[in-house]
Amino acid sequence: MSCGDITVNRTYSSVTAFVVIWLDLTLIALSYGLIIRTVLRISSKKAQLKALKTCTAHICVMLTSYAPSLFSILTHRFGQGIAPHIHIIVANLYFIVPPMLNPNIYGIKSKELHDKVGKYRMQNVKCRK
Repeated sequence: MSCGDITVNRTYSSVTAFVVIWLDLTLIALSYGLIIRTVLRISSKKAQLKALKTCTAHICVMLTSYAPSLFSILTHRFGQGIAPHIHIIVANLYFIVPPMLNPNIYGIKSKELHDKVGKYRMQNVKCRK
């Protein structure tokens, strides 16, 4: 068994991974299309802006989750010449990066954090002059 041809197994696992990711992203895009269409029908511009900001944050979180996972899948499937420790680092980044970025992505929306970052940025500009 260990010396047999595993081409079918590798092809099946690669196709399955891409179909799952493609299906997820397609359904997510369709649902957000419906959400945005509904949001744009709201008469209040303030409510529209608030809903669109929330949708944007969710999309950013999904991108930070899907990008490393896709990269990890591609690295493990097609990176046979890559050193094993690189595979381990990429896999670990897949589990570390999205949870680290989630609070930052959602925190950008909060007014307190936005004001503090703006205040810090202004202090740095004054110090450079």
